[in-house]
Amino acid sequence: MKNKGDFMNTKKKKEFLILSIILLSILFICFLPFTWDLLTSFIKHQPLDASEVFIIKFDWASQYVPFYSDFFKSLDSGYIGWNWNYLFGTDLLATKSSLCFIGDLYALIAYLINKFINFVPSTLLIITILKLYISGLTFNFFLNKHNINFKTRIIFSIAFMLSGWSLIFIEHPIFISFYSFLPLVLAGIENILQSKKSTLFIISSSIILMTSYYFTWAFCIYLLLYWCTRYCYINSFNLKNFFKASLKPLSAFLISVLISSIIWLPAFFFMIGSPRLATEGLVNYSFWDIDNILSIVLNFFIPVVKFDSTMYNSYWYYFYQIGIYSGILSLLLIPQFFYQNHNKKEKIAFLCLLVFTILSVCSPKIGYLFHFTYSLRYTFIFTFTFLLISAYSLNTYKFSIKILLITESIMLISMIALGYMIPLSRHLDLSVYYEPKMLLLASLVSLIYCFSIIFIKNKRIALQIILITAFIEFSFQAHVVIKSQTQNAYLEADYLNNDIEVKNIYNSLKEYDPSFYRLILDVNPTLDNTLTVNYGLYYGIPTSKSYDSQYNYVNYDFLDYMRSYPSVDWNHQIIEPNIYELLNLKYSIVRNDSNIDYYNYYGTFLELPSLKTKNYSVYLNNGNFAMAQSFNTFFSKTELLNMSKLDNYYLHEISSILNNNLIVSDEYVEILSKKYGNSEKIYINPIEIANGHIKFNFTLNDDSFLFFSIPASYGWSIKDNGNNVNFSSVNGGFIGLELTKGNHQLEFNYETPGLKIAFITMIIGLLLFITKYYLEVSRKNLKKHN
Repeated sequence: MKNKGDFMNTKKKKEFLILSIILLSILFICFLPFTWDLLTSFIKHQPLDASEVFIIKFDWASQYVPFYSDFFKSLDSGYIGWNWNYLFGTDLLATKSSLCFIGDLYALIAYLINKFINFVPSTLLIITILKLYISGLTFNFFLNKHNINFKTRIIFSIAFMLSGWSLIFIEHPIFISFYSFLPLVLAGIENILQSKKSTLFIISSSIILMTSYYFTWAFCIYLLLYWCTRYCYINSFNLKNFFKASLKPLSAFLISVLISSIIWLPAFFFMIGSPRLATEGLVNYSFWDIDNILSIVLNFFIPVVKFDSTMYNSYWYYFYQIGIYSGILSLLLIPQFFYQNHNKKEKIAFLCLLVFTILSVCSPKIGYLFHFTYSLRYTFIFTFTFLLISAYSLNTYKFSIKILLITESIMLISMIALGYMIPLSRHLDLSVYYEPKMLLLASLVSLIYCFSIIFIKNKRIALQIILITAFIEFSFQAHVVIKSQTQNAYLEADYLNNDIEVKNIYNSLKEYDPSFYRLILDVNPTLDNTLTVNYGLYYGIPTSKSYDSQYNYVNYDFLDYMRSYPSVDWNHQIIEPNIYELLNLKYSIVRNDSNIDYYNYYGTFLELPSLKTKNYSVYLNNGNFAMAQSFNTFFSKTELLNMSKLDNYYLHEISSILNNNLIVSDEYVEILSKKYGNSEKIYINPIEIANGHIKFNFTLNDDSFLFFSIPASYGWSIKDNGNNVNFSSVNGGFIGLELTKGNHQLEFNYETPGLKIAFITMIIGLLLFITKYYLEVSRKNLKKHN
């Protein structure tokens, strides 16, 4: 006969299997037809056509697929450090990759999957489904800590997995990674409240901080609120005891901060000085306008549909990112919980949590506290608060028909008004808003159905029917939202169409010329430039383009000279022909239907017929190309900056000055001109370059000032004939060296700034974690012994 422990293990395995089948079935339906196409491609061993690949518009297509592709190449090389494929080159920890991949466990799993599939978009589809599936499992685990019954847990695990927040941020893979681990952190808080070990809390907090330190502040605020409300409910409130008890989760969290510092601390050194993060376009955005308010209210009933299908939209970038939707059932159950619950402490605790959550969207200024911007990305707190309260309500299965009628009436009137009456009064063409109408109709049906189910007296049957309703509601809503985001999105991922052809061209070019150089890459002249500037990342080709990917702006002044406006613009593409030589832009890979004159208006291209393919041609750009060159003419930094601000100077004039002069501080122009004015002009290529290491060997006939087309990042150290030398920042952020006549053996080595400190703090964190774990186990054993 089985003992109790065996029975519980069997029960848990059965529950896990049932939950997994339900969650994966829903996800398969939600991502149709892409899941079916991927499955059949595996079975038939046939590659997918670009139109069959799962691609989401904008950031997914233009950023994340290229970012993942480049990250996988970095892992293949065995080196995570200096990367030449981001603009002119930067530390990988100073890019969006540090925010998206380096600390993300899912990214490592994706890397292994891609080894088998060898196609990044399909890998991302699989890993996205995995993240959503895990989020459902972790929320089930979290609800189990609250002693919620299994069928109720299934219903709200589905709701959490496909909430409005998760659906709107499928476009951002790193957000879903964060979301999937968050329930484990709150489950860890429950362990601490129940006087259990803090192990789960420390491990899950460490994972979530390494996965996405982007949400750290919002995460901390909600964590603090959750701890306060749950502590006050479970314990008799005494201020002294509260602060004393709070030391345990606080110390545990600080340990997790130290452990995760190996990821966030080096990135922090780069980010604190980045103009990319210092600018805020909505500093005076103090109040929501009427469209914002209507959009927020509507999102209680349906998930947001992005882009042109958004019914109420006054500032699209910030305002399609509302993640409030948690299902119709949760809205019906929340009032019921507060009316039927006779536990005063529990009601007050959850009421505080609910009021704080709702108030957070009442003004942009309040939301600013969560995210240091007016983005509504912090609205994952709605999902947790609404679903937790709803789960408690359904778990008790006590309902007031009067309250249900009032709640449903308010919801019904609101949905009809928001979805039909207000748009018609504004003379909006409802045919344009097909997706919101379909979602609202589905929510209306779900509302009526959920209300009628509650009249069923048999709790077991009622829960089964509610589960089926939730299955249908969330499957349909998610499918519509995902389909709207993917419609024609493959057109923005044109790099997939000729992936192999471009890579083969580049490999042939490297055989033809194995030296280091950058390329002009124009593989799709029909797309908006912001959608194509990360193509070099996808192919693994150094270019002079980058979009929304760099946080280390050592080349800030250079971008400013070139009118790329680094303070406000995240789209950088330096393709002015006069600057090719300075940046070592030696070749151009151009699609055959491109406007060649755009790049070649000096008539200086030299086509390389041997490298021409069906769709692309390769050209040698005009000039002398090398990673390093000497200068004997110098120009004032201040003067050039002033010229770049004046409309009467054309960009080709600015770039010509940059290309032909060394740009230095005003006080050094005359001094350096006298010292190096007669020096010989030379061009030097490295004899060795790999993994943050560059080696030169050359002879100078004169004392010379050398320019290196290497960004002057703080992590570089240089040795000349074995002796350490200091470098200057010239031409807006590139390395400059003053060298004497004679033989020189230069060695450049790159080390991520702050990495050593981060490694030490991580070790300290791990030692503290082991010590804390040992002490907690010792105390527990002592209690048992006593």
